[in-house]
Parts: sequence; structure tokens; C-alpha cells
Amino acid sequence: MTGQERKGLILSLLGHLVVLGLMLVSVEFGDTSQPPPVVPPAVQAVAIDNSEHNEKLRQQKAEEQRKAREAEQRRRERERQEALRKEQERQKAEQKAKEAARREAEAEAKRQAEAEAQRKAEEAARKKAQAEAERKAEEAARRKAEAEAKRKAEEAARRKAEAEAKRKAEAEAKRRAEEKARREAEQAERQRQLELERLEQLKAQREEAERLERLRQLDVDRALYQQAIRDHVVRRWIKPPQTENSDQCSVRVTQSPAGYILDIQVASCTGDAAFRQSVEAAVQASDPLPKPQNPTVFDRVIQFIFDVSDT
Repeated sequence: MTGQERKGLILSLLGHLVVLGLMLVSVEFGDTSQPPPVVPPAVQAVAIDNSEHNEKLRQQKAEEQRKAREAEQRRRERERQEALRKEQERQKAEQKAKEAARREAEAEAKRQAEAEAQRKAEEAARKKAQAEAERKAEEAARRKAEAEAKRKAEEAARRKAEAEAKRKAEAEAKRRAEEKARREAEQAERQRQLELERLEQLKAQREEAERLERLRQLDVDRALYQQAIRDHVVRRWIKPPQTENSDQCSVRVTQSPAGYILDIQVASCTGDAAFRQSVEAAVQASDPLPKPQNPTVFDRVIQFIFDVSDT
């Protein structure tokens, strides 16, 4: 209930109380033979009219306030948009100024870099020309010194050759005899070394052939050992009714040195569960496993493929 409605209700109650008081006074002091006057409910009507009028005024005032608030909001929004537009324009102008300054700085840096590069190139060319001139001067001096040294050396060599000619002629016969003896001794030594190398190569080839033969025999013995284990398991296998010739399993058996089975792992079976269980049962029934003819190929872990087509 609003304030106007409460106010109208109070006025209506007061009007009823006034009418009731007048009726009591009239009954007490007036002519008892006359009936009490009937008072129309004018006060109540006035109160109701005032309440409706006040409600309309309240609604009108609320509507005016709402419109005023909306107008104020629109005004503030226009101001905000205008401020935003000015700020964007300011930022654009500032960005444009910064970009212009940046381009000018880059252009200046480029000019300075080009000038520095040109200066360095000119300095390098000057130094290169100076170094080339110095090199040529040094080369000319070196050639002159070498020519003089060569002339002196040739003169000394000629004099030495003349002095040494007789001695060389006398020593040549002795040298030739010694050289011949040396060559013959070296030839004999080379022949002896070649023979030793040939014998060593034959020995190495024979030992390598023996080693390869031992390895081949080990592979054969190992294959025979694994085949013997597979055959040992196959002989104890009972084929399930639904097993197909293409079924197979990977079997991994761990055994003791005496051949007793310690662990069985059957995996990667292509058949059904009955086929897998039959393979496990066949391996278990193969305990102990056969021993290899060659003890060196014994392996505590044996892996093989149980293939139905091999049974």
C-alpha cells in the first residue's frame, strides 16, 4: 500500500467517525419520534477521489522523473561519446606524430649508416692500396735479395763442385758396391717379411673359419634344441574341436637348470580360449623339458611359436 492510499484510507475513516458522532448527538438531544437523518457517504467518495487523484499525480511524477533520468542518461552518453571521439582523435594525432618521428629517425639512421659504410669502404680501400704498395715494395726487395743470394750460391756451388768432383769420383765405386749390397739385403728382408705376413694371414683365416664354424654349429645346436622343445610340447598337445590349422600362439617358458618349468606365458594367440588353454596344458605336461645335446646352448628362457600347421 502506497502513502497516498494510506492517506485516503485515514481520511475515509475520519469521515465515518464524524458521521457516527453526529448521529449519536442527534439521537440523544433531538426528537425521538423522527427517524435519524440518512447521511450520504460523501466523505468516503471524496477520500476515494483524492486517492485516485494522488495516485495519478504520483504516477505522473514518476513518469516525469523517469523521462528526466533517461534524458540525463542520453546527455551523459552524448558527452561520453564526444569525449571518446576527441580522445581517439588525440590518440590518432599522437600516433601519427610518433610514426612521423620514427620514420624520420629511421631515415636519419639509414643516412648515417650509409655514410659510415662509405667511410669504412673508403678507409678499407685506402688501407688495401697502401698494403698492396708495401707488399710490392717488399716483393721487389725480396726478389733482388734472392737473385743476389742465388748468384752467390751458384758461384759457391760451382767452386765446391769442382773441388768435390775428384772426391766423388773416388767414392762412387765404393758407394755403388755398398748400395748393391744394401739393396740385396733389403730385398731378402722384404721376401722374409712377405713370407711371414702370408703365414700370419693363413693362420688368421684358418682361425676365423674355425670361429665361424663354431658359431654356425652353435646356431644349429640351438635351433635343434628349440625344435626338440617344440616337438616335446606338440606330442603332448590335445587339439580342441574348433581349432584351425592357421591358429598359433607365442610361448615363453622359464625353466630351471635341470629343465623343470618355473613359469609359462602364452600370448598373441590367434585362436579361441580353448586353444590357448590347450597350449598351456601341453607346455605344463612337458615338464621337465628335454636337455640340449650341447650344454652351451641351454637358455633358462625359451621362446617359440606354437603353430597348429606344424603339428
